[in-house]
Amino acid sequence: ESRVECLPTVNLAQGLAALMAFDKNISLEENLASMKKETGNARSAACSIAVRDSMVNGLKVLKGQYIGLVEDKIVYAGNDLASVAEQTIAAAASGAELVSLYYGRELTAEAADVLAKTLQNSANGWEIELFEGGQPHYPLLMVIE
Repeated sequence: ESRVECLPTVNLAQGLAALMAFDKNISLEENLASMKKETGNARSAACSIAVRDSMVNGLKVLKGQYIGLVEDKIVYAGNDLASVAEQTIAAAASGAELVSLYYGRELTAEAADVLAKTLQNSANGWEIELFEGGQPHYPLLMVIE
C-alpha cells in the first residue's frame, strides 16, 4: 500500500525546489511540510533569446539578444549571456542565497561551468549550483531561493 499526495506548484522553480527538499528518511507529512515551505521560497528565472525586435516593459529588445525573465516578465536584455544572467538573478534574488542553474542544449558543459564560476565570483555572494537541463529554447533556467 502506498499513499500519494499532490503538492501544487505554479512554475518549474517551485517544482524543482520541492523535489530537492524531499527526504526519503522522513514521514510523508514531514516531507509535505518541508516541500511546501521550499515552494514558497523559490523564484523562477530564465535566459532566452529574443525572436524579434520589440519594446517590452520599457526595455528595447533586439532580435538575437539574450533576454532575462523573472516569473515570465522580461527584466533585462543584452548581448552577453553572463551579464544578462547576473542582472536577471539580481532582479529576482532579493535575500536569496542559492541559485540553481539548469543549462540548455545550446550550452556546452564547459561553457556552463565558466558561466557558473563567473556568477559565483560576482560580488553578490550567491551560492551557485549547476545542472545539465538539456532544455531547448532556454540556454539557462534558474531556480532562486
